[in-house]
Amino acid sequence: QLIHIQIQNVIIVLINSLKVKVLSIVFFTCVPVLFLLFWMNYYSINLIEQRIYENDYDILNLNVYQLDEELNKVSNYLVREALYRSDTEEYAATNVEISEPAAQRYKQAILENEPSFNYIEGIGCYSAKNGKQVYYFSEYSSSFLRRMDVLAYIRGHVEELVGMRGRWATCLVEGYPVLICAAGNENVLFYAWTTFDTLSIPVSVWKLEEGVSCVMTSLDGILQSQVEYPQMEELDYSGELDGYYYSGKRDEYMITGVQSSVGDFRMMAVVDRRRLLGSFYNIRLTILIALAIFVFFMIPWLLRSLHRSVFEPISRMEEGMIQIEKGNFEIQIANDHSSRELAHLIDSFNEMVRQVGSLKIQVYEDALDRQQLEMDYLQLQLEPHFYLNALNLMNLMAQAGDTKLILRLTENLSAYLRYIVSTGNGQVILREELEHVGHYLNIMEIRLGDNFLYLPEVDETLMDMMIPSLMIQTLIENSMKYAFDIMGENRIGLRIQKEEGMAVFTVRDNGKGYPTEILENFQEGKEPEGKHIGLWNLKRRLVIQYGGRADFRIGNLSPCGACTRIIIPLCDS
Repeated sequence: QLIHIQIQNVIIVLINSLKVKVLSIVFFTCVPVLFLLFWMNYYSINLIEQRIYENDYDILNLNVYQLDEELNKVSNYLVREALYRSDTEEYAATNVEISEPAAQRYKQAILENEPSFNYIEGIGCYSAKNGKQVYYFSEYSSSFLRRMDVLAYIRGHVEELVGMRGRWATCLVEGYPVLICAAGNENVLFYAWTTFDTLSIPVSVWKLEEGVSCVMTSLDGILQSQVEYPQMEELDYSGELDGYYYSGKRDEYMITGVQSSVGDFRMMAVVDRRRLLGSFYNIRLTILIALAIFVFFMIPWLLRSLHRSVFEPISRMEEGMIQIEKGNFEIQIANDHSSRELAHLIDSFNEMVRQVGSLKIQVYEDALDRQQLEMDYLQLQLEPHFYLNALNLMNLMAQAGDTKLILRLTENLSAYLRYIVSTGNGQVILREELEHVGHYLNIMEIRLGDNFLYLPEVDETLMDMMIPSLMIQTLIENSMKYAFDIMGENRIGLRIQKEEGMAVFTVRDNGKGYPTEILENFQEGKEPEGKHIGLWNLKRRLVIQYGGRADFRIGNLSPCGACTRIIIPLCDS
């Protein structure tokens, strides 16, 4: 159990150490930023790919729709000819004198209708009964040998083609895919055909992005048209068409497709992701390089610099504070390898320790000096009042790395502490006290922000009068304690004036006012418990110095705010 408690104590010390906090800030700042950069890069790529998919899908869908319209037009023509042409029996007659005129009429019909058919390589009619074949080749036609192969395929597969009943289907003609549509019967078969290269002609006029290609495939993903790059032949074209998918080595291609509603083929858009989105992948690589540099070079350099210029000096200051807490006012902190601001702070700290050490009270002084002893004791109660808050503030600024603000704080804090340790006799000139209040308010502005307004109104003829040291600061500090609202506009007014041979010091604020308990205890003369001793110390000091000639009152204003007033005689100043 003891070991467990010791481990817990070590963990608590580590968590509360400045080094761990700074490293935590660096980690919890840089990691989210890098994560955000990765996420933005990933999101940007996905967003662009989604836009590319939507654009390619719209173009594919429109083109396939147009192709389907053209193919359907030809299919309907063939079905009508098979169903309603009246001279099919004459065309299939074995008598040449009967079949030839019918063949001439059909050839004339083809010539009349062919101009309205787009992307068709050939159209014709074949009778297996008498072997007569009438056909016409369009301007899209392939080579002569391939056309002859198609005609021979039709003659040799009449039964298979009759079963198409006006549908378009892919047939392998001498190993080459050909899209054929047929309607009719064994006596007379009306047919048309085209190739996927011909159906791909509209693609040549598309305005496709760089790195985007278009291919034709079968329903099961077999390539039916030529490809732009050899590596595209190895891609998987059988994916689902409800969105885009990736294929190739390291998913370097994005594929989108639309299926024909008339024929057994797909039109697919193939996007080379590296060519189209190369800059985004370069950004990702740059982020990785930056991360590696940060982890292996910047963090060690940062830790070394912080250790030499911040962590080590602050550790020495912390050790010095421990020695002071033990009563050793002869301690002096080494000032090596510190930053300029911390060096200034350490010098001020050493000077402060020397001055505080010189003001140590001799506990066993002569009883005749008891009154002065009490005055010095009360003075010392006030002097450390601001001490720990200032060190905590310096600690926080050191964690944030705000050296300019540390310099500003140390300058004001140095003047503030120098004033405290140099006023051992208990009285100061009003002008010096007001200047000291200015240093105090500067420190409070650094600590709490600038959302408060200080309104001094001082009779210039009183600037050289003598007053108890820290009297005005105690009043201002008290108003800051009870009136300050971090979300509101805070006003603190100081008015110093003459009234019938007396100096009147009035501090007003717009806060919530004094708690009822504080007012009652102050009026009844009850000494407060804990840390609320500022007003009580000041009241005791006024009684010791002025007796019954001084007046000290506190109260609340209507509708809000507090008012603190001190009246002291001018003749003693």
